[in-house]
This record gives sequence, C-alpha cells and structure tokens, in this order.
Amino acid sequence: MLAVRNHAKGERVAQEFYTAYPNAKIHIYNCDLFHQQDIFRFIEEFKKSNSKLDILINNAGNFSTSHINTADGLESHLAVHVLAPYLLIKGLSPIMPASSRIINMSSSAVLAVRMSSKEDLVSMLTPRTGFCLFAGYCNAKFLQTLLTVHFSETIPNITVNAVHPGMVLTNIATHDPWANMIVNKILVRFFPFLLRSTDSAAQTTIAMALSDEFARVNGAFYHDFQSEPMTESLIKAIRSRDAQIVSLFCEQVAAK
Repeated sequence: MLAVRNHAKGERVAQEFYTAYPNAKIHIYNCDLFHQQDIFRFIEEFKKSNSKLDILINNAGNFSTSHINTADGLESHLAVHVLAPYLLIKGLSPIMPASSRIINMSSSAVLAVRMSSKEDLVSMLTPRTGFCLFAGYCNAKFLQTLLTVHFSETIPNITVNAVHPGMVLTNIATHDPWANMIVNKILVRFFPFLLRSTDSAAQTTIAMALSDEFARVNGAFYHDFQSEPMTESLIKAIRSRDAQIVSLFCEQVAAK
C-alpha cells in the first residue's frame, strides 16, 4: 500500500515494484498530509477496503527554511512530521494485530534541539516567527521522536520505533531556494561522500519492519542497524511526560 500526495509519482513507484516483483499487489491511495481532512478520508477509505494493517511506515517529509502554514493554519513541518503521523497511528493502530510494527522516519536533526522547559516545548508547537535555517525541521523531528516513545508505551502489543536513515539525496528540499542551495549546490558539490543512496538508506528501515531480530525492539531510535542513545533533551522530555502535551496539542488541532 502506498499513500501518496502525487498520484502520478505513486504510479511510477508502483511500476518499479512491479518490474522487480511481478506478482506484487500494490494499491495507491491519495493522501496529502498538508490537509487534515485528506488524512481522515484516507484512514476511512483504507479501513473500508482492508481488515488489517501489519506495518505502518511514516516516511513522508518536508523541509523549509521559512515559516509556511498549511491551508489548515498549521506550520508545515508540524503538519507533516508531527500531526500526520499522530493521526495515522491513532486512526490505523486499531486494525493492527499483535506484533505489528510502526516506524517513524526520524533524523539526526533531533541532536540540534535543546529543550530546558515547558515553555520551550510550547514554543515548538506554536511557532510564530521565521525559522533560523533548520529550526523548524529539527523541532518537528524532535517532537515526532517524542511521540514515538509515547506511542511505544501506550499502544499494547505493537512496536513503535524511530529510524534515522542518514543524509539521503532526495527531492525534499527542491521547493525551497535556501534548502535547495544547501543540499544540491553545497552538499552535492563539495561533500558528496556524506550523502547516501536511497537503497542504502532504506536498509535499516526494511530490517526494522521485517526482520525477526527487531521483533521485540520498542521505543528505540535506530541508525545503521544500531540503537542510538536519546539526547539529554529527549530523555528529560520523556521523563517529564511532555509527550502528553504534544498528544493533547494534536487532538486539539484535529478537533478544530
């Protein structure tokens, strides 16, 4: 199953699957994570045509160096990296049987976040000014990882983990002039050795989703098949149950 914003691109990806695996069965659903109603529609549509879901990978992402609101009035990084995974997990986990797996694609960007108080958390959830380059993306990934731990503790019999795939050359930055310059003009030209192919970057996620080795891993942050320690700020937020604030925020936004 592929949930995509651009149906034509989804068709091209599906064709690649069919070429490699002729007997594959792939269903493409339209789902624009910038729009909450689109997410709700997709969840209901999926439930009507499927009795269960074994693996959920929240892989979609966006990156912008400026403050952009969605049509729903939510900052774009929060919409895609925080609210969307929250709604998808809440909406689809009831049809996920025991031993199912949920994976959130995270990032080492969480390392850049320093949170010392509840006020810092509230500021992340309600950004009102422009960002300093990567701030919006970093904050959203921090909140997403915090929710990953929260769901790992509150959804019984299902594992929920975060994976950092590494620095991968994708189209995530092409729509933003500054981000595009950083990724495609500077990194590609001067530091190509830092960038990974999509095939290489996907290996840990595939293993986390399918391998028996990771069947009991829960609430962890993985990179290159290894569990990475949570940052000091994440540990503090986890101990303070700050994820409950993030969860309440998502519920309130979705209820509007």
